Amino acid sequence: SDYDFFPAEEAQVFGEQDRWVFQTGITHENEEHFTDELGLTHMISTRKALLEDETGDRFVVGTIRDITTHTRQLEQTNISLQAEIADRQQVEAELLKREEFLSSIYDGVEHVVFVINVLDRGVFRYAGCNQATQRLLGIDVKDMLDRTPEQWLGKEVGKQIQQRYRRCVKVGKPMTYEERLVFNGRTIWALTTLNPIRNAAGKIYRLVGTSINITDRQRVEEALRQSEKRFQKLATNLPGMLYQFTLRPDGSMSMPYVSSGCYELYEMTPEQIYANSDRMFEAIHPEDRPLLEKAIADSIATLQPFQRGGRRLIPSGKLKWIQEASRPERQADGTIVRDGMMME
Repeated sequence: SDYDFFPAEEAQVFGEQDRWVFQTGITHENEEHFTDELGLTHMISTRKALLEDETGDRFVVGTIRDITTHTRQLEQTNISLQAEIADRQQVEAELLKREEFLSSIYDGVEHVVFVINVLDRGVFRYAGCNQATQRLLGIDVKDMLDRTPEQWLGKEVGKQIQQRYRRCVKVGKPMTYEERLVFNGRTIWALTTLNPIRNAAGKIYRLVGTSINITDRQRVEEALRQSEKRFQKLATNLPGMLYQFTLRPDGSMSMPYVSSGCYELYEMTPEQIYANSDRMFEAIHPEDRPLLEKAIADSIATLQPFQRGGRRLIPSGKLKWIQEASRPERQADGTIVRDGMMME
């Protein structure tokens, strides 16, 4: 019996399997181990089936296959797979940690950051953006993912943007430009920089863009342009001439601004005066010069308003009486600036 070949514990298990096959008639398959007479443990695959001969006697026929080597190979393979899985999990954990780190920077930046995939045939599709983009434009990132500029921003605006993307890919270098976007009824001015990203083969496969919202700056600059326009119109229509005179600590003088009315008074253009401001002082009548220079010096020393009239000898030979008024102001570096007006 099994007890003559195997340890009692193993023989008992084998006997129970035989009885089960006799009782149920169901073939039994199993993987199990047994210990040989040398004390070596083997993994075996057994199959036991119930057969009946022509006399009605029943008996169990079993087959045994030694799968020790195969099992050990499987165990070794399983160990290797477990190690590989552990390594991969560690790599994935590190990648996730890195992505979370980059995402914290990506979303922590106050300015707009967006990513564009560069596809074949000059096609560009948005791959993502940071939270600042979503806040500025009032969108969900899903609204732009995998869409072309024309699909997302409309045909006209999208076409203009794609032209800039193509230019960046063509030159292969970062490029910066100002752009005006009308999005959901809002006008936004942005200072945008595109950076091309290359793959291992050197091909540009992605653009990373950053944009600074300069809408407020544009409004201020436009207000300044309008203010300058109004001032120039006022200066042109006023009788006489507006001017700004500077006296630096080293004694040098200049006139950084004169209005176009200077030609009617002095028969000189603003450009001529900018080139040589001494020409205006040379026009002062010699008899009036000492008193006028003293009055100007006193005004500069006391920072009191200056007002005085005097004669001017114009290049054409005319003699004009010109009234002048100005107010001096000392700058942080010691320069004296006089803003004034002259009238005939």
